[in-house]
Formats: sequence, structure tokens, C-alpha cells
Amino acid sequence: MSWRTSTEIGLGELAANSLFSVGGAGGLALGAWILRRGGLPRDYIAHRTVAFFLITSLANVTFLALGGIGLATGILHGEHNVLLGLLPAIAAVLIIVLALGAGQAAGALQRRSMRAKLTAAAGAVGDGVGEAMRLLKTGDPMIYLGAAGYMLFDVAMLGVCFTAFGHDVPPAGVLLVAYIVGQLGGLIPIPGGIGGVDGGLIGTLVLYGVDPGDAAVAVIAYRGLLLTIPALLGLPALAVLRKRLQSEAHDIAACAPGQTVEVLGRGEVQRGVPVTTSAE
Repeated sequence: MSWRTSTEIGLGELAANSLFSVGGAGGLALGAWILRRGGLPRDYIAHRTVAFFLITSLANVTFLALGGIGLATGILHGEHNVLLGLLPAIAAVLIIVLALGAGQAAGALQRRSMRAKLTAAAGAVGDGVGEAMRLLKTGDPMIYLGAAGYMLFDVAMLGVCFTAFGHDVPPAGVLLVAYIVGQLGGLIPIPGGIGGVDGGLIGTLVLYGVDPGDAAVAVIAYRGLLLTIPALLGLPALAVLRKRLQSEAHDIAACAPGQTVEVLGRGEVQRGVPVTTSAE
């Protein structure tokens, strides 16, 4: 798809996540619906969505492992506690192993299950893991930079919120590990993750030796930015995207046999016959 379409869908997903945070599932569901509306096969959308989720999550757990090892060994300065460093590192390694093994487990479940929905879900997971590995093996630097940058810039914003109120920024290792562990609160299905993420971040920062008052002020400021900026950028993008979908529906209805029409997520399509998937 074009950069314009990709940007509108991406910003729309961020807006959805700012309103309904379930570990990012709200935004992924919106993106899947738009692509399905554009005519892409359901199976393709499913395994590509799983691959996207795995690649971005892999960046989180990789940095969690590195941060935990850095704290345990003293390479990254902070609250020098071997246990608080090793536990996140071990957990991260286990998560990576489980994720890589999920493909084979899902394949086995798909072969043995007699339920259609369970079989389809297992197939999507298995194909998604395989797709994620294939994409990573291409060595495309944009994949690695995108997955890592998405998280690291978020961590940097949390650090800036400490500085904004005149407080010392926690050591890099503490900030990194506390951020990733604290984000688990976003799995609680409440609007914007309010309360879940905040409490998780503050509690984890305090556990790693940050002053409770400093942590609370910085996290509240960070969360305010995290909820406001994606909504300010994403809601207008979502409105534009919705208008394009309405216009597209009108064009498809008016398209005569043999004529071409642009379809979001597919490019130019001749009525009943795909022409190209490289255009918008």
C-alpha cells in the first residue's frame, strides 16, 4: 500500500489504542477490519497481524533481557540487585523461546483440532510466527529500526518527563526495565489503560529505587502525553480514512465491468481482476 494509506491506518490504530488499550489489540483489530474491508484475504491479514505483533513485541523482550543482564552485572548503573536484574532477563528469554516454539505448537494443534475456529486461530498463529521469522531473516534494517525505535522513543519520552519537573532521570537500565515491566498493566481492558499502566509503571520504578513522588509525577505527565498526542494525530487521520472508505464504496458501486478502481490495501483493481498491488 502507499505511504499515505499506511500512515492513515497506523495513526488510526494509535488513536484506537489511546482510547481502548488491551496490549495494542484495539489498534490491531481496527487495522485488520480496514484491510478486510479493502478486500484482502482473511488468512493473509491474520498471519501478517500476528507477525507484526511478534516483531514489535520481540523488541520489547530483547531490550528487557539486555536491561536485566545489565542491571544484574552492574554494566548499567542503577539499584544494584542481582535478583531484580536476573528475573526480568530470565523471563524475557523464556518468552522468546515460547514465541519461537509457538509456531510448531500451533501447527500441531491445527492438525489435531476438530473445531473450525480453533483450527483457524492455530493456523494464524503458526503462519504468523513463520512470517515473522521470514521477515526478520530478510535483514531489512527498516524492520529492526522500526520495532526498536517505536519502543526506545517511548522510553525516552518517559525520561524527559522526569527532567521536565526538575527530577533526575533514572539510570538507563532502570528506566528500560521498569518501562517494559510496567507496560504489562496495559493488558487490563480499560479505556486508555488508565490506572493499569500508570500503577504498573510507578510501582516498578519504585521497586527499582526511584523516589515515589518523582515517579508518580513523571508517569502521570508521560501518560497524559501518551493519551493526548496519538488521539490528536490519529482521530483526524481516522476521519480522513473513513471519508476515503465511503468514497471508495461509491466508486466501486459505480465501476463498470472492465474499469479500474483504487481499493485501500489492494491498489488498482479491475472489476473482478486484480491489476496491481503496488499502487495506493
